[in-house]
Amino acid sequence: MRAFFNERFYMALLCCIAVAAPFLCVTFVPITDLPQQAAQIRLLTEVLNDQNTPYKLQVFTPNSLSFVVFGLCWALFEPLDVGRMTMIVVGFLWVFAIHYLAHIRGRPSAAAVIATLLFFNHTVYWGFYNFAIGFPVFIAWFLFLSRKKSSLSLFSDGAMTVLIALLLYMAHALWLAAGIVWFAISHVILKIPLRLVTARLIGLSPVVTIAALWYVRFTKTAVAQGSHWFTSPLQRLTPSTMVDSAFGGLAGPGESLLFTIIIGWMISSIWQNRNNLWPKCDHLLLWAAAMFFVFSFVLPNKHNLTIQFAERWFPPGMLLLILIFPAPKIRLSLQRALSIAVVYSWILFTAYSWLQINKNDFSGLRQTLNSLPESQSVLGLDFLKSSPYLKTYRPFVQAFAYSQVAKGGELNFSFAEIPYSLVTYKSKRLLRWTGGLDWYPEWVKTSDYRYFQYVIVSGDEHVHKALDPSLLKSVTFEGYWRLYKSIPGYIPES
Repeated sequence: MRAFFNERFYMALLCCIAVAAPFLCVTFVPITDLPQQAAQIRLLTEVLNDQNTPYKLQVFTPNSLSFVVFGLCWALFEPLDVGRMTMIVVGFLWVFAIHYLAHIRGRPSAAAVIATLLFFNHTVYWGFYNFAIGFPVFIAWFLFLSRKKSSLSLFSDGAMTVLIALLLYMAHALWLAAGIVWFAISHVILKIPLRLVTARLIGLSPVVTIAALWYVRFTKTAVAQGSHWFTSPLQRLTPSTMVDSAFGGLAGPGESLLFTIIIGWMISSIWQNRNNLWPKCDHLLLWAAAMFFVFSFVLPNKHNLTIQFAERWFPPGMLLLILIFPAPKIRLSLQRALSIAVVYSWILFTAYSWLQINKNDFSGLRQTLNSLPESQSVLGLDFLKSSPYLKTYRPFVQAFAYSQVAKGGELNFSFAEIPYSLVTYKSKRLLRWTGGLDWYPEWVKTSDYRYFQYVIVSGDEHVHKALDPSLLKSVTFEGYWRLYKSIPGYIPES
């Protein structure tokens, strides 16, 4: 570890500053599921303070590791800041994991800097916090399993296997699945001694058992909807698809240019080292990258409620691919300067785009939240649906949940309805209003308004002018996001 605190440490520090910068520039970050994820912590505080709430805490559910960070940030920051501060922490974990992996495997520090850019991928823009926090845990798993001979006793090695596998499970069930696949691949490639393999298998077995029991229960729920392939493996090989799979956040040609620069870096390295390339490559990282790429090309696009099921594996595969090759044959100082220049150029573009999104797409949201009383029942109708700055489909579909983050209350849709959430309803909530209004606001009926005290609507001026003033009374009057008081007599949930 001491050797890490050299130039690599300072390069990593510069990358941490870069990762944090866009989040610190804005109030509302363009991360789709962020409001609902942060609202889970609001609901958690309600469960811990009052056992009579309609919610329950699921202690042993997978996908809960990120809520440890959420909880710490909830204790330190204002509610509306919790989501972006949590994402900064996750970003720091990515940076440390990437640079420490490069240090241990002897990979170029400049390559680690460029690999940091893969943090700003579509899984982050969607707000898959649990999946995002799983990548640093997988790197710990990779480094742990990469030792042919353990310096620990067999018992201690088995205990470490339990610990890291449990962290993979707590991060995301998919990361545990990837970890199991990598366990098999790495032990075959590295020819690990049978006694050590046995100790690790014994350590892995209780976590696999817990995961299997959870999955059996999960398959019996309504969200178990099967697998869907929307694109073929060949379609996923097209340049535009690979760009969107690697990044997929910001609209325009910027991501294609960035992808080209990264490919150019690798091609330059391969060409300049062509006479002695293979010995200079990291073969174990190559196997790990290949595993992720196989996932991204053959798995379904959607499995049950899990979207981007295949695409989410492309960024870690691309990241490891960058680290596999030696650096181009240019001066070390120039390598570092170029890599930092590429990163900060992209960060400036990202920060500028996010500032424009806050100025335009989130206009009126702060005033809407400030005008909303505490603990109200809120209906969210997102007519905005898209942004000229983002590739994400329906990037604002969950933004109305900021009302629950800031003021508590109830929503027409909550992540508490998803069976594998940290906080869920004790019993299935029976909707008295039209279902799916979060995704299809045009389905709203006159009768739906009476079940809510307030309505948050996003849309342009035509949308707001089309609302019936006999049903909705304007509370705020400017911006895309506006607050309305429901005029029909409110019928609270029984």
